[in-house]
Amino acid sequence: MKNTRLDGLRGLGSLNVALTHFLGAFLPFSHFIGLIIPSIEDNKPTIIDNDKFNILINIAITPFVSFFYSGLFAVTIFFILSGFVLSMPYADGNKKQLQDRLIGRYLRLNIPIALACAASYLIAELGLYYIKQATEVSKSTLWSANFAQNISGSDFLEIITYKTILLGDISLNPQLWTMKFEFLGSIFLLIFYIVISKRFLIPAIVILFIALVLIYAHASIFYIAIFLGSILNFISVPKKINIPLILFGIFLGATQMEGVIFHLLPAIRFNGIEIWQKKEFYCTAGAFMVTLAVINGFGINFLQNRVCQFLGKISYPLYLLHYLVLGSLTCYLYVFFPKNNYLLALNFLIFILISIGFSMLFEKYVDKPAIKVSHLISRMFRLTGD
Repeated sequence: MKNTRLDGLRGLGSLNVALTHFLGAFLPFSHFIGLIIPSIEDNKPTIIDNDKFNILINIAITPFVSFFYSGLFAVTIFFILSGFVLSMPYADGNKKQLQDRLIGRYLRLNIPIALACAASYLIAELGLYYIKQATEVSKSTLWSANFAQNISGSDFLEIITYKTILLGDISLNPQLWTMKFEFLGSIFLLIFYIVISKRFLIPAIVILFIALVLIYAHASIFYIAIFLGSILNFISVPKKINIPLILFGIFLGATQMEGVIFHLLPAIRFNGIEIWQKKEFYCTAGAFMVTLAVINGFGINFLQNRVCQFLGKISYPLYLLHYLVLGSLTCYLYVFFPKNNYLLALNFLIFILISIGFSMLFEKYVDKPAIKVSHLISRMFRLTGD
């Protein structure tokens, strides 16, 4: 069942998230380009008159450039991929494997989450986060105001056991707001496919989507993304539409909220009420198209090269750990070294290399054992059931 193309796509997505957070931390105006040119020398934005608008900024906010730093787009691709991969046994008529995945899901996701949060807690206790100092210089709003502050021992235990994975707590790892949707969405999906017969699949999915919108309102789009991913197991499209899917998917998913194009995209409303936030909706639509094209064979050679496969192997650890490196070593170097473009580029290189190095160790000693433990628990329950 392993699909190496999807591993490559997931790896590039994790790298995209890391780049997005670096830019958001030290060049915050890169996320609001369109009216502003950042000046790294004095960290003061320069407002641009419309008649003197810089051509480079125009290029930077186009979807086919900005998708390199569109972190939300990458996250929605993760949700789509999870839905597709987790539901593959259903398409193959193997419901026992769905049950195994359901039993082992908590341990598979939360063992790495708990240890990443423990590492963050240790960094905070040692006073090695320099987020506040970096924020005072860069004026970034990326960081949570209460990040890794005033966390007691009991708070820590709650965070690593259930608050992060069930409630999306970001006290020790800000980007882990996604794990609530990933975990609960995958549990909903696995139970759904264990229970539902293929004969009633289409009406059941329609009813489910309506229920998600009614119950979870704006947040339903992320759960829907996971179920949309599962639908890809039952969709077949001609390969000749792969390139249009990729182009239109990137256009929708990477369009910047401050750009003119974004404002031309219609909001999704019912009775005058916006059902989903525009950015989240269009990221999900674009992620669905891009993932469909990849599953359909687009970019085989590129996504299966050694670099993409390596990034795919460490994608989950990289997602969990890069913020810790960013908030500690990278912020330290940013605060205490001169401010210029060359040193910032060097800092980025150090940030990526250190994050990858820790992710390699984490993959070997935490992530891979977590997978084995989840499989072991699944087998134990299966034997008990038999």
